[in-house]
Amino acid sequence: MRDKRMIAVTAILAAGIASFYAGRLFGSPRPQLEQTARCTVVVPRDWGEYIGAGSYGLEFKDDRGTIRFVKQFSCGLEGAPNVSLEIHRK
Repeated sequence: MRDKRMIAVTAILAAGIASFYAGRLFGSPRPQLEQTARCTVVVPRDWGEYIGAGSYGLEFKDDRGTIRFVKQFSCGLEGAPNVSLEIHRK
């Protein structure tokens, strides 16, 4: 009697796990949401290439070796963003 209960519990558990994973494997993929930017900021080309983001903000390095860090971008305002830190090489 005890063996029959163990077999029944095991079968129900296996069926539950199989139905859960079957739904994940064969379910329809979620549609991708179309997202648009809330703000667009233009960085001057002479600031050089984007090299990454750090604790000081976004980092740009130009051909002369100058590195500029920008923390805050003014959304919707004309002109270049404010540079938080600028490092020049001699």
